[in-house]
Amino acid sequence: MSELLPPNYWAYIAMTVLTCLTPGPAVLFVVGQSSWRGARAGIAAALGISVGNLIYFVLTAFGLVAMIAASDVAFTLIKYAGAAYLFWLGASALYGSFRANAAPAASGRQSVRSFRDGIVVQLANPKAILFFLALLPQFIDPTRSVPGQTFFLALAGCAIEIIALSGYAMIGGVLTAKLAAPGVRRWFDRGVGAIFLALAVAALLMPVHRA
Repeated sequence: MSELLPPNYWAYIAMTVLTCLTPGPAVLFVVGQSSWRGARAGIAAALGISVGNLIYFVLTAFGLVAMIAASDVAFTLIKYAGAAYLFWLGASALYGSFRANAAPAASGRQSVRSFRDGIVVQLANPKAILFFLALLPQFIDPTRSVPGQTFFLALAGCAIEIIALSGYAMIGGVLTAKLAAPGVRRWFDRGVGAIFLALAVAALLMPVHRA
């Protein structure tokens, strides 16, 4: 088993913890879902984001991430698709802030929607794209079993992600009652929308030619 353990494994653990705790599209989405629909929806979103990460890990294991990194066309397509989805989230939040809608009650259907959107958010997340294209390969020894090393990285990475984002979901759940007032809710949504729009712009500005 030690042969499959990636080099600098504990450095990877430390970097993953720091990455998960740093606010980004994933954290923002989880907090937004839980503060709007309750902690249950936030946890569903966190699980969806972890599934998005798992998809990237599988692509890494099969070498598809390296192919994307080597292809300017593929990388550009992912970049623009991610920016478009982040823009849609931001525009939706801003549009919703001008409507006098009450927060929807938590339901199984909304949790499924949060889970589904969480997958898409993570696949479109510029932070995740850079992590898997630029950072993760540095922790994999190409002379050893890449799938085996990726398995250990995925196991630890997804576990840390779920724990960290579930904590953010609990925080968002506490905010639900505080955001019940329509005026507070509107400005919260506008702030979230503005941040997502800024992230969309950041995704568009990601350089195509990588070192």
